[in-house]
Amino acid sequence: MKRFLSFILCMCIYMTSTMVAFAAEDIPEGSNISIVQEENAEISTRATYSNSVTIPGGSYTNGNFTVKNPHTIILSTNGTVTLQSSNPDARVNVVISGNAVPIFNQTLTAGDSVDFKTSNHASEYVVSYFVYSTKRNNDITLTVTLK
Repeated sequence: MKRFLSFILCMCIYMTSTMVAFAAEDIPEGSNISIVQEENAEISTRATYSNSVTIPGGSYTNGNFTVKNPHTIILSTNGTVTLQSSNPDARVNVVISGNAVPIFNQTLTAGDSVDFKTSNHASEYVVSYFVYSTKRNNDITLTVTLK
Protein backbone atom coordinates (compact mmCIF):
# COMPACT_ATOMS: atom_id res chain seq x y z
CA MET A 1 0.00 0.00 0.00
CA LYS A 2 2.87 2.40 0.86
CA ARG A 3 4.56 1.73 -2.46
CA PHE A 4 1.34 2.34 -4.36
CA LEU A 5 0.77 5.69 -2.59
CA SER A 6 4.36 6.77 -3.17
CA PHE A 7 4.01 5.86 -6.87
CA ILE A 8 0.82 7.94 -7.15
CA LEU A 9 2.52 10.87 -5.39
CA CYS A 10 5.52 10.68 -7.71
CA MET A 11 3.28 10.63 -10.76
CA CYS A 12 1.35 13.66 -9.50
CA ILE A 13 4.57 15.60 -9.03
CA TYR A 14 5.84 14.50 -12.44
CA MET A 15 2.64 15.44 -14.25
CA THR A 16 2.42 18.78 -12.48
CA SER A 17 5.95 19.77 -13.49
CA THR A 18 5.56 18.65 -17.11
CA MET A 19 2.23 20.45 -17.51
CA VAL A 20 3.83 23.73 -16.43
CA ALA A 21 6.71 23.22 -18.87
CA PHE A 22 4.36 22.58 -21.80
CA ALA A 23 2.11 25.49 -20.84
CA ALA A 24 5.06 27.90 -20.95
CA GLU A 25 5.70 27.01 -24.59
CA ASP A 26 2.09 27.60 -25.75
CA ILE A 27 1.76 31.32 -25.08
CA PRO A 28 -0.50 32.89 -27.72
CA GLU A 29 0.88 35.73 -29.84
CA GLY A 30 -0.23 39.20 -28.89
CA SER A 31 -0.51 38.40 -25.18
CA ASN A 32 1.20 40.53 -22.55
CA ILE A 33 3.06 37.57 -21.05
CA SER A 34 6.80 37.38 -21.48
CA ILE A 35 9.33 34.83 -20.33
CA VAL A 36 12.82 36.05 -19.50
CA GLN A 37 15.70 33.71 -18.80
CA GLU A 38 18.91 35.13 -17.42
CA GLU A 39 22.02 33.16 -18.14
CA ASN A 40 24.41 34.70 -15.63
CA ALA A 41 22.18 35.67 -12.74
CA GLU A 42 24.15 36.64 -9.64
CA ILE A 43 23.35 35.34 -6.19
CA SER A 44 22.30 38.15 -3.91
CA THR A 45 24.72 39.27 -1.23
CA ARG A 46 24.28 38.17 2.34
CA ALA A 47 22.37 40.39 4.75
CA THR A 48 24.48 42.45 7.15
CA TYR A 49 23.67 43.70 10.64
CA SER A 50 25.88 45.98 12.68
CA ASN A 51 25.77 47.63 16.09
CA SER A 52 28.26 49.76 17.96
CA VAL A 53 28.83 51.53 21.24
CA THR A 54 30.87 54.64 21.99
CA ILE A 55 32.59 54.53 25.37
CA PRO A 56 33.60 57.86 26.91
CA GLY A 57 37.35 58.25 27.23
CA GLY A 58 39.04 57.95 30.60
CA SER A 59 36.44 55.56 32.03
CA TYR A 60 36.96 51.99 33.11
CA THR A 61 33.57 50.52 32.40
CA ASN A 62 31.80 47.42 31.24
CA GLY A 63 28.53 46.81 29.46
CA ASN A 64 26.82 44.87 26.73
CA PHE A 65 24.71 45.29 23.63
CA THR A 66 23.12 42.95 21.10
CA VAL A 67 23.54 42.38 17.38
CA LYS A 68 20.90 40.54 15.35
CA ASN A 69 22.07 37.39 13.60
CA PRO A 70 21.28 37.74 9.87
CA HIS A 71 21.46 33.98 9.29
CA THR A 72 19.70 31.69 11.73
CA ILE A 73 19.21 28.97 9.10
CA ILE A 74 22.47 29.19 7.13
CA LEU A 75 25.20 27.10 8.72
CA SER A 76 27.68 29.91 9.29
CA THR A 77 27.79 33.60 10.14
CA ASN A 78 30.85 35.75 9.48
CA GLY A 79 31.62 38.65 11.76
CA THR A 80 34.08 41.49 12.28
CA VAL A 81 34.90 43.21 15.56
CA THR A 82 36.51 46.66 15.24
CA LEU A 83 37.91 48.92 17.95
CA GLN A 84 38.52 52.54 17.00
CA SER A 85 40.12 55.19 19.17
CA SER A 86 42.69 57.93 18.81
CA ASN A 87 44.11 56.70 22.12
CA PRO A 88 46.77 54.08 21.32
CA ASP A 89 46.64 52.79 24.93
CA ALA A 90 42.95 51.81 24.77
CA ARG A 91 42.40 48.10 25.50
CA VAL A 92 39.00 46.43 25.61
CA ASN A 93 38.15 42.81 26.32
CA VAL A 94 35.28 41.67 24.06
CA VAL A 95 33.19 38.52 24.57
CA ILE A 96 30.48 37.61 22.04
CA SER A 97 28.02 34.86 22.91
CA GLY A 98 24.96 33.31 21.34
CA ASN A 99 22.47 31.34 23.46
CA ALA A 100 24.88 31.69 26.41
CA VAL A 101 27.67 29.96 24.45
CA PRO A 102 30.83 32.09 24.02
CA ILE A 103 31.92 32.29 20.38
CA PHE A 104 34.50 35.11 20.53
CA ASN A 105 36.76 36.21 23.41
CA GLN A 106 39.65 38.52 22.70
CA THR A 107 41.37 41.66 23.97
CA LEU A 108 41.50 44.39 21.35
CA THR A 109 43.66 47.50 21.18
CA ALA A 110 42.97 50.69 19.25
CA GLY A 111 42.88 50.09 15.50
CA ASP A 112 42.26 46.34 15.71
CA SER A 113 39.81 44.69 13.34
CA VAL A 114 39.34 40.96 13.90
CA ASP A 115 37.27 38.57 11.75
CA PHE A 116 35.52 35.51 13.14
CA LYS A 117 33.17 32.78 11.94
CA THR A 118 30.54 30.90 13.90
CA SER A 119 27.89 28.25 13.34
CA ASN A 120 25.81 29.34 16.35
CA HIS A 121 22.12 29.70 15.37
CA ALA A 122 21.10 32.26 18.01
CA SER A 123 18.74 34.97 16.77
CA GLU A 124 20.83 37.61 18.57
CA TYR A 125 24.40 37.72 19.78
CA VAL A 126 25.26 39.44 23.05
CA VAL A 127 28.44 41.52 22.95
CA SER A 128 29.96 42.10 26.40
CA TYR A 129 32.87 44.48 26.79
CA PHE A 130 35.21 45.59 29.57
CA VAL A 131 37.53 48.58 29.22
CA TYR A 132 40.56 47.99 31.40
CA SER A 133 43.22 50.26 29.97
CA THR A 134 42.62 53.86 28.98
CA LYS A 135 44.97 56.65 30.04
CA ARG A 136 43.57 59.53 27.99
CA ASN A 137 40.17 61.10 27.54
CA ASN A 138 39.70 59.90 23.96
CA ASP A 139 36.44 58.10 23.15
CA ILE A 140 36.48 54.43 22.15
CA THR A 141 34.11 53.03 19.52
CA LEU A 142 33.45 49.28 19.48
CA THR A 143 31.66 47.98 16.38
CA VAL A 144 30.41 44.44 15.64
CA THR A 145 29.28 43.60 12.11
CA LEU A 146 27.66 40.28 11.18
CA LYS A 147 27.12 39.06 7.62
